[in-house]
Amino acid sequence: MWLAHISIFFSVFLVMLAIVNAIPVLFKLYRERYQTSSRQTARELDKFFLNVKPSKILIGAGVLGVLMGLMTGSWVVTLVLLIAGAFAPKILLSLWKEMRSTQFDAQLMDTLLLIGNSLKSGLDIVAGIERVAATMKPPQDL
Repeated sequence: MWLAHISIFFSVFLVMLAIVNAIPVLFKLYRERYQTSSRQTARELDKFFLNVKPSKILIGAGVLGVLMGLMTGSWVVTLVLLIAGAFAPKILLSLWKEMRSTQFDAQLMDTLLLIGNSLKSGLDIVAGIERVAATMKPPQDL
C-alpha cells in the first residue's frame, strides 16, 4: 500500500518538475511571438500613417474594461472587454485597411486618367505624377 502512495507521489513530482521546467521556455516562446506580432501590427499601422502603438490600444482596452466592470458591477463585462481588447489592434487594423483601400480604389481611376492625359499631352511620367500630387486630394484621413 505504501509503495503505491510513493509511486503516485513520485509520478506527480516528476510531472510537476517537467511543468516547472517547461514554463520559462513556453513564456519565452510566447514573448517572442507577441513581440513579432506587435512589431508587425505597428508596421501595418504605420503604413496607414496611424502613429498608435498596439500596446496603447491594449492598455486602453484594459482600462476601459476595468472601468466598465466597476461601473456595471459585473466582472463578466470586464473579462469580455479585456479579451476583446487583446484582439482590438488587429480588428482596428483590418477596419482601417478596408476603409483606406476603399478610398484609394475610388480615386485610382481618376489618377490613372490624369496620368494618361498628361502622357498624351507630351509630358513625361514624372510631370504626370506631379500633376496628380498637385491636383488630387489624398484619401481622407481617418
